[in-house]
Amino acid sequence: MQRRLAAAAAIAVLAATCFTSATAGATTTPTEEQYRAELGTYIQNMQAAVTAASQNAVVGPSIAAQLDSFQSQLSSAANQVPQLTGPELDAFASAMGQGQAWMQIPAVLQQELTSPTAKAPAQLGPAGFLSDCSSPGDPRGLFFDYWAAAQVASAANAVASGAPDGADFAALTIIAGALFGVANGIAIDLNAKLSLSLDCATAVINATLTSSYATDPSSSAPGNITPASSQISVNKLAALANAIQSTLDTIQTDINTITSKLQTAINLVGVGQGIANTIQATSEDLQTRTDVLLNSVGTAADHANDPGGVPPTGTANGLANTINAREDTTLANTAAFQALSLRMEIESTLAANAPPVALFALPSSHGGYIETVQSIVTSLTNEEIAAGQGVGQAQADIASGNAALAAHQFENAYLDYEAAYLQATK
Repeated sequence: MQRRLAAAAAIAVLAATCFTSATAGATTTPTEEQYRAELGTYIQNMQAAVTAASQNAVVGPSIAAQLDSFQSQLSSAANQVPQLTGPELDAFASAMGQGQAWMQIPAVLQQELTSPTAKAPAQLGPAGFLSDCSSPGDPRGLFFDYWAAAQVASAANAVASGAPDGADFAALTIIAGALFGVANGIAIDLNAKLSLSLDCATAVINATLTSSYATDPSSSAPGNITPASSQISVNKLAALANAIQSTLDTIQTDINTITSKLQTAINLVGVGQGIANTIQATSEDLQTRTDVLLNSVGTAADHANDPGGVPPTGTANGLANTINAREDTTLANTAAFQALSLRMEIESTLAANAPPVALFALPSSHGGYIETVQSIVTSLTNEEIAAGQGVGQAQADIASGNAALAAHQFENAYLDYEAAYLQATK
């Protein structure tokens, strides 16, 4: 093969040399004449590849119908090689690049088409979806054949695309068009045969796989195939089931813990609120009774103790005034205790990171304390900052909670305040 390629190249070089010497005023360079010789050899190798394709056992029958057309196109291309001018040869060299790999592709295509692997059909098997697989060919050999033909077509297309327009480049355009038409035609046919060959290979694989299935003569399925599971698949399924059960157990444990904490928080809120309400009711009753006493006994200026050095009067009104002052103090302390008790319950719930209590996630207009939660978290965060402590993204969470509160998204507001509290106290 190498000796034939060398002889073909020598013939092309001799033809190009004769043409150069016979053409008056020729301006081609030795390098351009080398390109002419290489292109001549390239076309000769393509002619040999077409012949090999027509003799191939797999693609030969479909190539035979186009053989005369292919040979005619390549003959026309070969006749144009001596007519190429220096600029056309330069354009050809520019499109093909400096490497010589393109030169070998037609020879590779010829070798693939004449190799035993490509010519001999693969082992016959069951029919595929697209072919009866009577002569499928070898997928590997067909793939390399198709690749080589597609490379030739691509190179010819590059030459045709890179050549300037105009009559001065007509010969180069004719050569590129002929090479593209022949190579692309062969590539299309090889690709079709490759698809059929792959279809047959898939049918063989499917038949082999199906033959390994479990069968039962009593089964109504095609081929008496019955569903079956391997021990490996059963073990994998059992492992997955155990993992899912473990995850479910963990989730249930977390739910029980959250429920317990939520119930504790609800109980604490109820007890604290009940005590505060009782104290407040008692204090209000005492205040009312004291006011009645003040209005009916003594004067408003009377007092029972020494207010800043003034001697006590010792009257009933003075006693009532003293009681009233002390009741005012009691009411103030009760209110402070009530607020502290509520704050303790709110902070306890926030620190537990539990689901929001409805009482804390509702606004005061609906009997809730979301505004109180807002105040507690904001005040605590500011105090932590003033003390030089880090609060993480608490301020951002507070801002998000304020926006949600303004939009009446009370549960989201509570969750944002809860996140801010955890950031500020961690």
